Amino acid sequence: MKKAWINFVSIIVITAIAATQWLSVSDDRSFHFFDIEGSVAATEEQALIRTEELLPVLGASADSMYTVYTGSNVNSQNYYRWSSTVKSYLTQPDAQTIMRVQGNAVSGVLVEYYDLSYTLLNTKIVAQELPIFGGFYETSSNYFIISGQTNPEESNTKEVVRVTKYDKDWNKISTASLANCNTVIPFDAGSLRVSQSGNYLIIRTSHEMYTSSDGYNHQANMTFQVNTASSPMTITDKQYTVYNIGTGYVSHSFNQFVKVDGNQLVAVDHGDAYPRSIVLIKYGRDVSTGLFNSTCTNVPIMTFPGTIGNNSTGASVGAFEISSANYLVAGNSVVQDSTNTSRTTRNIFVASVSKSSSAVTMNWITNYSEGTTTTTTPQMVKIAADTYVLIWSRGDQVYYTKINGSGQKVSDIYNFSGSLSDCAPIVVSGKIVWYTWSSADVKFYEISTTNLAENGVRPITIPDPNNPVPIPSPTPTDDPAPPAFGVSYRTHIQEMGWQGYRSNGTMAGTSGQSLRLEGIKIKISGDPNLGVQYTTHVQDYGWLPWCANDEMSGTEGESKRLEAIKIQLTGSSKNLYDIYYRVHAQDFGWLGWASNGAAAGTAGYSKRLEAIEVVIVEKGATAPGSAARAYVANGGTQDVPGANATNVGYRTHIQNVGWQGFRYNGQMSGTSGRSLRLEGINIKLTNQQYSGGIRYTTHVQDVGWQNYVANGEMAGTSGRSLRLEGIKIELTGEMANQYDIYYRVHVQDFGWLGWAKNGQPSGSQGHSKRLEGIEVVLVKKGGAAPGTTVNSFIQ
Repeated sequence: MKKAWINFVSIIVITAIAATQWLSVSDDRSFHFFDIEGSVAATEEQALIRTEELLPVLGASADSMYTVYTGSNVNSQNYYRWSSTVKSYLTQPDAQTIMRVQGNAVSGVLVEYYDLSYTLLNTKIVAQELPIFGGFYETSSNYFIISGQTNPEESNTKEVVRVTKYDKDWNKISTASLANCNTVIPFDAGSLRVSQSGNYLIIRTSHEMYTSSDGYNHQANMTFQVNTASSPMTITDKQYTVYNIGTGYVSHSFNQFVKVDGNQLVAVDHGDAYPRSIVLIKYGRDVSTGLFNSTCTNVPIMTFPGTIGNNSTGASVGAFEISSANYLVAGNSVVQDSTNTSRTTRNIFVASVSKSSSAVTMNWITNYSEGTTTTTTPQMVKIAADTYVLIWSRGDQVYYTKINGSGQKVSDIYNFSGSLSDCAPIVVSGKIVWYTWSSADVKFYEISTTNLAENGVRPITIPDPNNPVPIPSPTPTDDPAPPAFGVSYRTHIQEMGWQGYRSNGTMAGTSGQSLRLEGIKIKISGDPNLGVQYTTHVQDYGWLPWCANDEMSGTEGESKRLEAIKIQLTGSSKNLYDIYYRVHAQDFGWLGWASNGAAAGTAGYSKRLEAIEVVIVEKGATAPGSAARAYVANGGTQDVPGANATNVGYRTHIQNVGWQGFRYNGQMSGTSGRSLRLEGINIKLTNQQYSGGIRYTTHVQDVGWQNYVANGEMAGTSGRSLRLEGIKIELTGEMANQYDIYYRVHVQDFGWLGWAKNGQPSGSQGHSKRLEGIEVVLVKKGGAAPGTTVNSFIQ
């Protein structure tokens, strides 16, 4: 396939509908759109037309390497009153490919194919049958797109929803039409989700209904069942009329989820009227018969105080999963009391509904106080039997934790910079993956399923035909004979172990598998007077001591990533040659060529090296390629503070956040302005040049001063929600003769205190105040303190 350069064009689009309209329900439970000034807006059909006019399509081909589109799905999973249809999907057509399906990006449905390193491979535009995108669904053999159109004339013969069936090459096979279903606007102020039972699809969505006797168009949920094996496909059952909760009907249903458990249909709706609750609905009929309408069992999960039909409920629902013994519903909510509709801070919950007893257990995952930054609507993904990862965002951070089959939190809460979207995460090659899209800026997000602390953001790669990415064999090979002259190198790779030697510019490592390099060996052949030495920057440890001539640099069996490397020649022949090397770094791709002891890789980003190439050339010869941007350091061209000298590294366990990444030499660890307590701390020395070590103790709420721990061990407590109130840190051995260690803490209500040093207490005692942040720095013995030492400990 011929590849072309992709020329994305970014256009700022003002989405006027979201910005200027809100939804209101009158006392008689009518359902209307109003603009901010309070006047009745145009019909939703006209509003939809205005939206389309604001999203121009600049250019697209039916099956090409590129397309141009504008818009965004960032945080589109989040809603405050009512949800909208999901427009962003990921699937995995085969072991090496990820398919992205995006509605409302172009005139049609955008389909993009990526390899596992997120290099764009191909683009298709699939014609959309009806003008309103409803949703996408994949079965083992087919793709389905659901689309719709408005019916302001309230015609019983007009098609309002169409289900279109495709094969896996996107060839259209069949359609099924839904009409005569009491619908003016399909998918209105709600979502659309699909489940499968054999050859049947069950589709649950929402709609605005025909004008009722009170003169208004009310909104409710709607469900229908499709026989996908018949030719053409047929609608076998539907529920669209005004009934009651005993039939699965929910009025003002602002989000809908549906799954088949065995042959039983189970749904979750977010209602603001009848019922005014998040409700789980179990249907009594065997849906494998092609019919679902039946008497239902209803389980209220969260009931909302306030006026029936008030759109504001203070809650949202983000995910519905089925474990072996329970139904799990994830969402967020304010405190549900008489002032619920005026509260602004929502906390994350997972409700567990027992399959056997229908008993509801509310598991609150966060406990942010009212008035602080709220959470967004969460997502949840299954990673193993009765094991899930719950993901939400708050501010500019993504948070996540592991959940068991009872909806309980069973791991730390982790976080990293990023966003969610309406793309439900999937699991690909041991990683949880989702994407955000903002015009030309497409980012894939990853969380390791085996080590939740590993995460990252991967921008897409646009292939350049003039500089193709090398793709190596992913399987370690036997060591080849060394070259007559040159450099050979082998890497220790996550999950794979030692790879065979590569030589003279051949890539060592992997491509498209997101596997970290953990160690490396390098040697020279063909000149007995030429040697090599090298050092690596290792996760949590910093720069390791120099090693030489096929010794290992890095770690083995510790699951630590290499982040950067320096290589230089030794021996009497070293002045005859230059050694060049470049690395493939997570999220950055191939960096430029470094040479003769300069650093290659990244610093301060916590990004793994995934591959490396090394070559020797005659002294002064042309570099193998561009030397630009061989080393990328966070904050500029320098290393992380102290990376070339002895480092003190420290990380803190933070309330509601979990373990933060390591900070070094005076960087702040903890949080600012969030009123979160420190609960534990690890402190260590890296790149250490003298013998000795570091030890420390913390003063803990209700416990007092603990025994000293040393060299990276945890001080504090875990799982007990106890605050740190004070700390003492001191050096030991020769390190104590060469350095002073200074530290200061940020204390609740007191702010930053003065600097303590060499075992002096820092913090407070007897005031019941939490530590919220800490800074630690090494200073050459007798050197000046980093700042004032006044008021370092308050009793």
